[in-house]
Amino acid sequence: MRRHGAVLLEALLDNGARLVTDGFLDEVELRRAARCFAATGQRIYEVYRPLMLEAGLRSLIRAPADRVAAARAAT
Repeated sequence: MRRHGAVLLEALLDNGARLVTDGFLDEVELRRAARCFAATGQRIYEVYRPLMLEAGLRSLIRAPADRVAAARAAT
């Protein structure tokens, strides 16, 4: 988390984080928290929680398409 968390959160925000586009989180505040965390190591939960939520949400959104592709490849 300390090495890659802020960078990963910034990358997710750059690629259109669903939690931001759907209006659940504030992009400006997330970027501010990521920069603060990268510089000081503080605000870890303000980076960790949205990062895990976004990663979990993306895995749920992609899961059905992955299963359909795997089923087609198996036949």
